[in-house]
Amino acid sequence: MAWTDLSICLEGPVVDDIRAHFVQRWNFEYDLQYAPAINDRIERLKLSDSDDRYHNNGTNMHAFANFLEPSHTKRASGEDRGLSVQLVRSVGRWSHGTPTEHSIANAYVSVIAKSEHFIYIENQYFITGTSDDQTFVLNKIGAAIVERVIRAAKSGERYRIIVVMPAVPAFAGDVQYDSSPGTLAIMGLQYKSISRGKHSIMQRIRDAGVDPDDYISFYNLRSYDRIDTSANVENQSGVSYESARKEHDDVVGAGYNGRGEDTSGNSLPNSQYNRYQQAARSEQCKDNNADSSGMQRRSDSTIVPQASHHYEEIDAIVSEEVYVHSKFLIADDRVVIVGSANLNDRSQLGYRDSEIAVVIEDTAVVDSHMNGEPFPAARFAAGLRRQLFRRYVGLLPRQAANQSHNNFPPLSATGNDYDWGSEGDRLVQDPLSESFDMLWKNTARMNTKAFDKVFRPLPSDSVRNWDDYEEYYGQYFASPSVSGAEDLGTNLKPKFQYGHVFKHNFPGGIRDVRLELEKIKGTLVEMPLDFLVEIEDLEKEGFSEDFRPEVYA
Repeated sequence: MAWTDLSICLEGPVVDDIRAHFVQRWNFEYDLQYAPAINDRIERLKLSDSDDRYHNNGTNMHAFANFLEPSHTKRASGEDRGLSVQLVRSVGRWSHGTPTEHSIANAYVSVIAKSEHFIYIENQYFITGTSDDQTFVLNKIGAAIVERVIRAAKSGERYRIIVVMPAVPAFAGDVQYDSSPGTLAIMGLQYKSISRGKHSIMQRIRDAGVDPDDYISFYNLRSYDRIDTSANVENQSGVSYESARKEHDDVVGAGYNGRGEDTSGNSLPNSQYNRYQQAARSEQCKDNNADSSGMQRRSDSTIVPQASHHYEEIDAIVSEEVYVHSKFLIADDRVVIVGSANLNDRSQLGYRDSEIAVVIEDTAVVDSHMNGEPFPAARFAAGLRRQLFRRYVGLLPRQAANQSHNNFPPLSATGNDYDWGSEGDRLVQDPLSESFDMLWKNTARMNTKAFDKVFRPLPSDSVRNWDDYEEYYGQYFASPSVSGAEDLGTNLKPKFQYGHVFKHNFPGGIRDVRLELEKIKGTLVEMPLDFLVEIEDLEKEGFSEDFRPEVYA
């Protein structure tokens, strides 16, 4: 599965805050777990601090909880680069030995409320509340979104919120209720946060007489590639693709469960993996992957690699969602919140999961535009958003994995290199312009239609209930992991492999598949907000009386 995430490199005074946070956590765990009489090799930590902002046990003399409290913000600024960096956290008695702190949630609410033009959110989850009347979703980031949109509508402002999140969150596997109740629980809670029910963001906006589609939209990411399991390679090497894969997985790591594939794999020249790879090099393919779908096209090539055996090529093309693991927000191309916190109660309330994040404001500006007008944008925030948007709509410069690049050196040495003023940069510069709106929405629409035709993925707006699920997907892609498969035997054998080409749509074969895939630019697709919309309380599907929403919210 493809994966997207965001990490940052920090230097300067904010590192003192991070050190203090670590010392607090270490000493809290030390007091719980260790005693000198039991283990004299592990000690409590003392913090040496350059400007006496912390006690030597890591306790902050200026509370983290006061988000953007002036004296703390000043001390945490990155003087060399003109950056103001504020550490924020979700911590509590059980996790950190401190009073409950939810300064990450405070930051999200504050930044959304103060935003003037535009919010971009990219997060692994989207579970939030809009009203105090809700029973088990308590964070109010959704309420801040509703209030800001309604305020924009009443004042006649052009304002926009874009959210990118995973198509299927949390767990791998089928979304059928009896095989993945946890996945459906999260999806159900997310749909109720976004568009279903009286407390959803869209319904609250609609109740105020405002069309939510004019202000907020949700998207997923999807990609495709080629996995070459050529019979020619298998015959030449004497090794099946699966055998080579399993041995390689054992060599590089046994995975989360630690059991691995039990192949006794090694990296010697005569290993199954190396024999397979050697044979694969002799296969004449134009390219090895479809990574260029996120980049500007070459005029002399097709996006889909061409194998020497067309009857195998159609089976080698596969698609999966790009799993969004990021957790950040960009406001007005001026402020960035980035860290470990998901957009849900578990990460935002403070007394549940512990999290850490930073709020970044850059005083270095670049000339930009917002809603067609000249606009001084923050260099860090604007560059980050534009780079991501160009990747999602297929406007990145081509980059070969075996060639050097200006962004290879460590960030602490050179910073990020970005091609300001390039054609691709100009196309995504103004997130409120009509031209960008058309580019973004039309790309998402075209990509969605192409992926639906070639792969018939889930979730889909064509599946509104479980009967639709069976008609649209289950009868073609039934998985042996579905409950009851062992009793049905060969009757459940799928007509098509999961994630592979839906051949019923392509009687003309691989050429027609290529023509459809060439329509795809980048990875952006529309989020299917009507998936299983006719199932009431989707989050409870697959559970009996013991459904506990707080586990998933």
